[in-house]
Amino acid sequence: MLQDCPKARREVELHWRASQCPHIVRIVDVYENLYAGRKCLLIVMECLDGGELFSRIQDRGDQAFTERGRNDLLREQAQAGSAVEV
Repeated sequence: MLQDCPKARREVELHWRASQCPHIVRIVDVYENLYAGRKCLLIVMECLDGGELFSRIQDRGDQAFTERGRNDLLREQAQAGSAVEV
């Protein structure tokens, strides 16, 4: 839930456009509502179960990623980053 303002609307719009990338969580729908007398945006996103990148890194402990694994992660991040560019 975001308080409705031009900055929040722009953020939702950019995320909506970028969510076509398979490496970015997809926005399913956005609703306008009132909460405690304030206009809000309710954002419904797809449910993901892949976990957080930080958790994946921590779980490896002292074991380094393989070169192939690092390349795959960096490629996914670059694709997501290019989808976000305006």
